[in-house]
Amino acid sequence: MQTADVQAALTLDMGNPAAAFTCLSTVSRYVFQYGASDRTALDAIIRLRDWADRAVMREPALNDAVFSLCREAGLFPYLPEQELTWRDKVAKEVFRAPAGINYVFHREQWIAFQHLLSGKSLVLSAPTSFGKSVLIHAFIAQRRPACVVVVVPTVALLDQFRRRLSQYFGGEYVIITRNDQKADATAKRIFVLTQERLLDREDITEVDLLAIDEYYKLDTGRDRQGEGSRTVLLNVALRRYLETAKQIFFLGPTVAGIEMREEIKSRFVELTSDYSTVAVDIHDHSSEENPSEILASLLKAHGDEKSLIFSKSPPAARRLAAEMGSKSPLRVAANVAEFADWLAENYHPMWPLVRSLRLGYGLHHGAIPRSVAQALVRMFNESDLNALICTSTLIEGVNTAAKNVFIFDKKISNTNFDYFDFRNIAGRSGRMGHHFVGRIFLFHDPPPAAPFQLEIPALGDERKLSDAVLVNLSDERLSVEARARRQSIFDGSSLPEDLLKQFAPYGIVNAENMSNFVRDLLKAGDRRLIWRGHVGYVELLAVFEIAWSYLRFNKARMTAKEAAFLANRLRGSRTLRAFFDGLVRGVATNEQDEVIERGFRALSAFDYAVPKVLVDMEQLVNFHCLELGIEAAEYSYMAQSLDSCFSHHWVKALDEYGVPLPLGKRLSFLFEDVFEFDEAMQIVKAYANLDDAASSVSRFERDLINAALA
Repeated sequence: MQTADVQAALTLDMGNPAAAFTCLSTVSRYVFQYGASDRTALDAIIRLRDWADRAVMREPALNDAVFSLCREAGLFPYLPEQELTWRDKVAKEVFRAPAGINYVFHREQWIAFQHLLSGKSLVLSAPTSFGKSVLIHAFIAQRRPACVVVVVPTVALLDQFRRRLSQYFGGEYVIITRNDQKADATAKRIFVLTQERLLDREDITEVDLLAIDEYYKLDTGRDRQGEGSRTVLLNVALRRYLETAKQIFFLGPTVAGIEMREEIKSRFVELTSDYSTVAVDIHDHSSEENPSEILASLLKAHGDEKSLIFSKSPPAARRLAAEMGSKSPLRVAANVAEFADWLAENYHPMWPLVRSLRLGYGLHHGAIPRSVAQALVRMFNESDLNALICTSTLIEGVNTAAKNVFIFDKKISNTNFDYFDFRNIAGRSGRMGHHFVGRIFLFHDPPPAAPFQLEIPALGDERKLSDAVLVNLSDERLSVEARARRQSIFDGSSLPEDLLKQFAPYGIVNAENMSNFVRDLLKAGDRRLIWRGHVGYVELLAVFEIAWSYLRFNKARMTAKEAAFLANRLRGSRTLRAFFDGLVRGVATNEQDEVIERGFRALSAFDYAVPKVLVDMEQLVNFHCLELGIEAAEYSYMAQSLDSCFSHHWVKALDEYGVPLPLGKRLSFLFEDVFEFDEAMQIVKAYANLDDAASSVSRFERDLINAALA
């Protein structure tokens, strides 16, 4: 019995009972010979389950045989309760998640869960459709730990985790996602934080479970966007809790393994699995001409199905949306059209996202405001938005229920993606509980298969630790040799230890050179860096030009002059609509797309990256001011204002939860004197649900608020 025999059997007419019986017999014999975990066997069983779900097979006894094969393969979530024998029901109950979690494990999940329950730390590398994050929920439900810390790479993922954890544990645990939320040490707490937020907290001491989602981002070799500082900070966060966390759980895509020091390796179980809960059909169009024409015809043919279209960058995604909207417009549901109208009114009618939505296509990339991106994903998963053109932002763990994935580009930004990225993108097709069989449409040859071995500084040979990571680790967690090297870095620096640690993620040599430049500037009597409070273009430019010249951070493809101009324009705009109106005033219609996109890129950079640089620059400038006896600068107020788009700080917090900034800003009169975010949320939600005559929000806005704050 060979793979080809199974593949041939799967082409038979399953509506014909005799042919269906032949197919089932072939698959059963293959399973008997090679086991149900064999990739060919698992793929065939899932396809049979898909046919059973669609009632293709007309004989009930054949469906029973399919369910038996599912049980043999450990696909217990795929056993329908109402059609099981008592033996299958008992087997399914064994794999049911703890009380309160409405979920049934498949066999590989159950194995991973048992490792967690044993008290061991776990490295779980598995495909996208595996269902990794539910293991965190199940662990909490079973063990009821006092303190759990979940580290996620993006705020979008943070909100996704928060919603599910609140659903399961909101009545028992305090769930903390922001650093302005208090953490009562006597209460049970779940922290869901990015690495930056985790490192800023000093109130997390005893951790029962530290979970790092998308843990491959600990590998400095995966930094392809010029944001190496985030990798440094993630490694520093891991090292902070490596010795004290009772258990550590790494979740991520399939990798070949991790290099670990022997004393660390003994604490971990490494579970690498190719177990997939979906089958995939691959359609190769890489050798055909006119790829955009082919894509347009395919999108039209599959217009009623959920489709992700991968594009290399935001500009490429924008152009592709315009082209597909012209060649193959899709049906636009009423709620999608209403969302497009709302975005046009509150952001700008010439925003490319508005035009693409009106043609049936969503856009998802790093310059889309997070609350808008959340709404788009929600519409894609739950509603009538069927096509989403996305960049690599959507492969970082955000759950989507796509039937089809069209891999239209072969790059991420300007670099060809590797096999690891390709599998991550392709893994978005199909979804357990939504689509048994997914489709991948290729428009380029995939990269050659290659194992990916992670090198994580925090876990590997200390002699390989970068200076940026090393200086941010405490002595008691280092070997004698590493301590000596760390001390030599401090001894050789002109900066005090606290400043060197603060600037290390930007690059130590860069920070030293910038420090010397700032000192010489101040000694020469140049006072352009000495300013306080809300300022304008000239003052911001003085700081930005230095930071842009020396430091490595997310500049959103802006020059220092553009950043200063856009920050000053934002400061002077009462609303985001006024901000964008000002940007396009006098600009030719055919150039407004790029101007508006530049404005959104700026907003994304002003969300943490640029304000953080301002705060850090203030510390450096004031270090030299103190040495020289000069009056100190004060950039913090401007940094905080820029970070919140010159709005009340709860407006920014609401945006993280899914209430768009324009709407939150309009409702800020409700919480001007409110000190707790939870109270602000409740006030906004209550106001939105007043009678129409008593509330200034529309029905659409009320639905948006209710969905965001559910």
